[in-house]
Amino acid sequence: MVAPDIITVAGDHQNPHVLSDPSKLRELIWDIYYSSFGIARIMGWVSSVSRKYSERSDYKSWKHSGEILQGYGACYILSPIFLDRFKTLYSPTFLMGEEYFLQFQLAKEGYKTYYDPRIQVTHVDHASTGLVSSKLLWGYGKKAHKIYRQLSNAAD
Repeated sequence: MVAPDIITVAGDHQNPHVLSDPSKLRELIWDIYYSSFGIARIMGWVSSVSRKYSERSDYKSWKHSGEILQGYGACYILSPIFLDRFKTLYSPTFLMGEEYFLQFQLAKEGYKTYYDPRIQVTHVDHASTGLVSSKLLWGYGKKAHKIYRQLSNAAD
């Protein structure tokens, strides 16, 4: 599995998306975020105000190739090995969580994602989700988070 250097129209690099497993604190924040849509909206506002203090910095290492935990879900390159080994993409949810579910599928068989900045893809960010209501997107995310927690708890 290869994750390319995904660059938004505004010039932001979206990969590497996740370099290492999320902390217990980050998972707790996700649990709180997905506990109610109202809380999610408040947390979203707080996050936007405090972004420079709370933002993950994984994507800032976009110049360096190597193994990563997850690429950004907008684009992956499926290798011949992937196509030979896996007949389907594990995707139990719609629009959200595909990065984790792909990482889970790969890890079960001992495979990883490789980030390669030499391959560049332009991404029109939110082209698929821009017209979907924030509440509906949050609901898709909540479902993905629930399955993520079930899988991650089972792995512990």
